[in-house]
Amino acid sequence: MSFLFGAIAKPSLASNINTNSGFYKSARTRQAYINLTDEQRAELDSMNTNNNKWLTIKEVKDHGRYSLPIVQGQSYLYPFMDDRNNNGMVGENETETPQSPAGTENTDQVNDQEVIEEVTDEEIENLEEDLNSNQETEENPSSNQETEENPVASQIPSDYLDRLEESLKNAKTTIAGAEILVKNMPKFSTQNGEIINNLIEKQNQIIARAEKLLVANGREVIID
Repeated sequence: MSFLFGAIAKPSLASNINTNSGFYKSARTRQAYINLTDEQRAELDSMNTNNNKWLTIKEVKDHGRYSLPIVQGQSYLYPFMDDRNNNGMVGENETETPQSPAGTENTDQVNDQEVIEEVTDEEIENLEEDLNSNQETEENPSSNQETEENPVASQIPSDYLDRLEESLKNAKTTIAGAEILVKNMPKFSTQNGEIINNLIEKQNQIIARAEKLLVANGREVIID
């Protein structure tokens, strides 16, 4: 049997459910997790090394059994991964990223799923709310409340800002890869123009939001 996409088996009786699994604890994936066979649940949990609610591209690649992209309806892994552009595939950038010239190392390979794993939209939105709230406080300070020079920065750990910087870098790399793809593979780009445009738009949103948060927290940002 080929493991290119991973066989979708009929679910067995859920006699051995791992209630500590991140996929069981998440309302988003619980039913899909229950519907798997015992063997699939065991394999899935072993792949999910940090036991969170997402299976990442890196975890799939490290497992070494399944080839990318992971396709909706063809792989039981799909419901547990994050399809950012809702095109029914996860990890398509891993196979479509243009190759580096011979003799050079491709250090700009896009790994869109890892951006998601590092900093989620929800996390960015929460930080933006904190930033906006802080700006309102500075504009209308309470007589009983002392204002700090940069209270937002004091609320965000430096390691998180490091992750945000990495997400910013990855978003720019994704856009650069998409632009190369459009230039070097015009037929593919024409057929998948909407997907590529949505990907670029999403990355530009990440860049704008990340730069705003980083600048507000005293990090130097190079504006392209």
